[in-house]
Amino acid sequence: MDEEMLKFLRREVSMLSWNGSIQNRRRVYRDRRIDETPTQYQSSKDEVRNQIIEFAFTNLVPHYEDKQVDVESHYQYLQCLFFFARETGSGIFAHTGYTYGMAAKFFHLLLKYLWCLRQITEPRLCPLDRKILNDAGYNGIGWTLMDEGVYRGAMGDIQERAETLHLTPARYELEAYNRLRP
Repeated sequence: MDEEMLKFLRREVSMLSWNGSIQNRRRVYRDRRIDETPTQYQSSKDEVRNQIIEFAFTNLVPHYEDKQVDVESHYQYLQCLFFFARETGSGIFAHTGYTYGMAAKFFHLLLKYLWCLRQITEPRLCPLDRKILNDAGYNGIGWTLMDEGVYRGAMGDIQERAETLHLTPARYELEAYNRLRP
């Protein structure tokens, strides 16, 4: 794959990951201010999104390129992403707009896409959404509102479920995703 192809794919998977992480959330961003044009408002949202994506590709993804990252290091990277996103987006996100669950969804989707494209090693964890949570017995829990403790608990249960099927969490989620969305 040449450099232009890789650049294109990285941009596309970044946008898919970002959009997947903020879907179904009405109040991710603050309201547009009176002194702000619609173009300025959209530009502010785009700038924050692009900074978060760049942070992930520059500071986090390289750790996954040549080796599997242990679970605790992975959670530390996720925490860094979450704090960076909250700080970077403090002027555009609503008060409770960008959550740990959303940062986790973005990062895990990004890693899943890069793994499927064979750009990184298999991630130890996986994206969570309503269908995957329901499949694992977590009915009615919204991933967008999860804090780190609840997220870790759900992911631990998914890891156990995957192990009973002799799968990794990433492979379990991939197979469940394909099965639940024919």
